[in-house]
Amino acid sequence: MPPLYKSGDLVVLKSGGPTMTVDTVNTDIFDDDKITGMLCVWFVGEKLERVRFDHRAVEHAPLEAADPRQDEGSSQQALDDYKVVLDEMADAMNRQL
Repeated sequence: MPPLYKSGDLVVLKSGGPTMTVDTVNTDIFDDDKITGMLCVWFVGEKLERVRFDHRAVEHAPLEAADPRQDEGSSQQALDDYKVVLDEMADAMNRQL
């Protein structure tokens, strides 16, 4: 059984990246326990990003990463790099739909 996710959970991509908030968990029309995708949101600077991910691509965020105030040393370059990777992953996933 996949990990249980719900709206408001904090998650990260297994490959790394920023902490994101689960906005919506999509389930199979006939089976509420079967997750078909998750809509995650996060900020890049002041811009809200919103992308659908396969639930197998994310994991719950570690507790120490859950407090964004602890990560104030992140550089804008790192955020830009994450955005490029996430955009490429989202495009690839959306092409598969």
